Amino acid sequence: MIEFFDKAEMIPQSETLTVEFKSDRKRLSDTDLVEALVCLANTEGGELWLGVEDDGQATGLHAEHMVLTGMAGMVVACLSPKSPCPKRRARLPRKVACMRAAA
Repeated sequence: MIEFFDKAEMIPQSETLTVEFKSDRKRLSDTDLVEALVCLANTEGGELWLGVEDDGQATGLHAEHMVLTGMAGMVVACLSPKSPCPKRRARLPRKVACMRAAA
């Protein structure tokens, strides 16, 4: 599930086991993005805040991450053993909620 940042919603104060911040100033690679989502899914699930620095400061998204439609397909493609991650090339941060993986 992908949710866009709502100005009424506060960015969490710090990272936790269920909250991960990822900088996107230099465009987070698809591989690093998928790895962060898989790590969250393999624990309790959680939220990936793309465009937020480790200290909680919102620095925005790289232009190529402004529209995150297709992210679910990209994640599946990256997890397929024979498919390399597709290459896709700032603004408000994005929150990506990730549910816990089924056992």
